[in-house]
Amino acid sequence: MTRGTPYLILKDRIILSDEFNGDMYGSPKDSKWEQKNGYYPEMIERLKKVRSEGEFKKEMKAFNSENYNYHPFGFYTNERKDIDLSDNYFGNFFSDYLFFKNMSGRTVKIMDSKKRPIELKHGSIATFYFGEFIEIA
Repeated sequence: MTRGTPYLILKDRIILSDEFNGDMYGSPKDSKWEQKNGYYPEMIERLKKVRSEGEFKKEMKAFNSENYNYHPFGFYTNERKDIDLSDNYFGNFFSDYLFFKNMSGRTVKIMDSKKRPIELKHGSIATFYFGEFIEIA
């Protein structure tokens, strides 16, 4: 099962939803079949619409109800001040795919699993596979 977790970076905190378990593949680095059949492209399109915490929750609830139907379905605050995917990845992040939308009002630096700094501008989305950088959308 290919898992994925969306994150929203806000001015004062980072929030995330429950992890989606299954078919979260389909990045530009995946096969054409995976890109056509996985939920990665849909997650990117939903995150592109997000401009606030309320919109994030609305889009993730809709994504859940249309694709997974988890009950209960929740949101959480990530207390980390930095986003370092090279630091205990499975203990801190766990999912195969991570989707970060930056709505903090500033550029945010994310350290990928290979210790490469990825600069994510306000309004942009960065994706990672087991902590390795995929793309900025």
